Amino acid sequence: MGVSFFETMRGSLRDTEGIEHPVEFQIKAEATRLSSFLWSGEARITGVINAAPWADEAALEGVIRVSPLVERSISYSFRFMNEDQEEFELSGAKSITPFHPLRSFTELQATLRKIDVEEPLGSGELYFHWKDLPQFLASWWPGARIAQYDLEVPPPETLGEEGLFGTVLEETLRAVVEAAFEKGRFVPAGDELTLQAARQLLSEAPSGLIQGYSASLRWIDAAAWKSHGQRFAALDLPTRQALLCDLVEPGTSLTDQIRSWMTRLVLLPIKAVHFDRADYLEALGHPKLAAPQPEAPPSYLSQVTRAEDLDPITEIRADVVIVGTGAGGAPLALELARSGLAVAMIEEGSFKSRQDFFGSPLTRIESLWRNRGITLIVGTPITIPTGRVVGGTTTINSGTCYPTPDPVLRIWRHDLGYPGEFEPDEYHDYSERVAAALEVAPAGETELGGVGAVLQRGARALGLERTALPRNAPGCSAAGVCVFGCPDGAKKSADVAFVPGALKLGAALFTGLPVTRILMRGKRAVAVEARGADRFGASKVLRIFAERIVLSCGSLHTPLLLRDNGIHLPGLGKNLSVHPGMGLIAKMPEDLQPWAAIPQGCGIEGHGIEGIRYEGFYLPPQLFAPSLPMAGAELTHWMDDFHRLAQFGFMVKDESLGSVHRGPGGRPLIRYKISQRSLHRIKRGSALLSELFLRAGALEVLTGMAGRPIVRTIDEARSLRTMPLAAYDLQLLGAHPLGTCAMGSDPKRAVVDFDHRVFGTENLHVVDGSNVPTSLGVNPQMTIMAFALR
Repeated sequence: MGVSFFETMRGSLRDTEGIEHPVEFQIKAEATRLSSFLWSGEARITGVINAAPWADEAALEGVIRVSPLVERSISYSFRFMNEDQEEFELSGAKSITPFHPLRSFTELQATLRKIDVEEPLGSGELYFHWKDLPQFLASWWPGARIAQYDLEVPPPETLGEEGLFGTVLEETLRAVVEAAFEKGRFVPAGDELTLQAARQLLSEAPSGLIQGYSASLRWIDAAAWKSHGQRFAALDLPTRQALLCDLVEPGTSLTDQIRSWMTRLVLLPIKAVHFDRADYLEALGHPKLAAPQPEAPPSYLSQVTRAEDLDPITEIRADVVIVGTGAGGAPLALELARSGLAVAMIEEGSFKSRQDFFGSPLTRIESLWRNRGITLIVGTPITIPTGRVVGGTTTINSGTCYPTPDPVLRIWRHDLGYPGEFEPDEYHDYSERVAAALEVAPAGETELGGVGAVLQRGARALGLERTALPRNAPGCSAAGVCVFGCPDGAKKSADVAFVPGALKLGAALFTGLPVTRILMRGKRAVAVEARGADRFGASKVLRIFAERIVLSCGSLHTPLLLRDNGIHLPGLGKNLSVHPGMGLIAKMPEDLQPWAAIPQGCGIEGHGIEGIRYEGFYLPPQLFAPSLPMAGAELTHWMDDFHRLAQFGFMVKDESLGSVHRGPGGRPLIRYKISQRSLHRIKRGSALLSELFLRAGALEVLTGMAGRPIVRTIDEARSLRTMPLAAYDLQLLGAHPLGTCAMGSDPKRAVVDFDHRVFGTENLHVVDGSNVPTSLGVNPQMTIMAFALR
């Protein structure tokens, strides 16, 4: 049995002239035998280093030596070569000290030399970032394999007499469940019902997450030993409750943030299942969505083939094959089918109907969201939710529809050299066609619910305007579950507005089949190959040969598929833009019934802050509670009053650009760092929204900021504008990834030309959000669909 782990270090090196250069490396350390690693402490490392100007994304190879007892150090030594075949060596050590254990384990004093040259090129400090800790903990395991990061792979473990974690950690888990909640008016105490539900949820998690969860349970035990000299389970209940509340408190230091994150990881599944309990939801008055009445399957479903229905190897031919059925692929499929072409669509997810869009949000996340909603960014801590279902992320978004803003079109036209079709007057012909297909209209006043009334009062008090957002959901019943699939069938997501039309015109759809290969012959794409399995695990291979091949997998996956298949362009996977967002929660004196409203129905206009767009959101109790960095009495304080909570937020147009690469287990590794200008906008936006809530009558506002988590006065709200703020002080949600296969005229920067053809190929195209070259500042689905129609 071997041992392996992954690690990322970032920092800067100062050259001989005192100039600092950013450096980042990601490594995998591996020893083929655990026994030899324990004896020698030595492991082989391989990976990639970014160290401009000396090298950019160069492969590295070397050794790591772990000697915490004798030498009290962890030393690194590896070599890499740049494109000019110059060879370099980076070496350094972490000096372990018991007085500063966190810093000494995360800070590497490093030196860079050119081989055969004695004088160093640069030296400085590299750091292990705490947001990479979950990945590191999950990887540091005897017998670990890179596949453990594939969150779609179920764990091999089953629940036995000792559970998933063994007797000792099962006792710790039980003790955490008992200490996590204080009984309230509606909130039940943590008991056997919650414990069994948590165990069941964890038993369905991938093995990599189970390993990380086990490590976090051990860490809670270690914290109990340090503070009280006993395991957590041996402490009395009041002591456990006090310790758990202390550990989960975010604080303002990096150490506090790490402590809070690890505790929240343990509490996340426990909170989710606790507030999914029927006794809590019924006491709160939260409605239970009834399953829709069964409907006869529409005839167009005869054009849909699931992976399990295929022969072991299936080969077909089409005029066009489109990989992905989201905002790019679905409208394109409909337009091409209308033109008489033979169109085949391939989708990794499945085709869901209204009958699938009811039940617990936890079950629906598992079914509809990619990686159970866990898609993390390295750099600035942001989570990006995306869909893994026919319709893509349009099936799980909130339905907000904005055309491409005219100022953005003018930038494309005049600064980026886009053709005349992108002049606003001409381009908006496509926008109008999209709006007609989606039946876009403002949300109705009655569907804005209690939060709409709160925002109306607050906006008027500040001289602002509360608006109803344009949406693609005629006949919406305001059930509050847009992001879990529309149970009314009202939302005109891509699976409703475009895919059925394409199928009725003869297009074919294959589901449950991730595409892994693009078969090339010179510059010509010949076919795509997808692989899936039936419910018994039998392999299924589908190859579709076509005259034109279109990738519509989205900004996070399309560039990886291209790179995996031999496409190497300078801009591929780069130029990533996102919209960082913040959500604030106000406790109101009245019953709002927040579940009876459109989650993203309202906006705020007239605030005069450029680059901020105020839009609503709503998390049901099962997801809301895990997002709160609290436990015990404070958690009960908020969850007992869930029916009185107004949730609202905003997103900012960020100028920063990130990148996406293939990470461990094949998942996207997203690099992105929010700009200081956007941090300023987040402070301004949080201050304004907090004041708006308070002027509407809020008793207190939960800000999501570590430095001032709760505000209760106007002065406290306004102070948010000037408080010191770092990215890790925030609970950010990322949305709308764009730009990683940007459209343009220059293959040194863009990935596709103005016909969406990948540079250097004859018939390989990309049509999805990855083509959009800049941040929009608005929700992008209409822009992506307009690109597809064009």
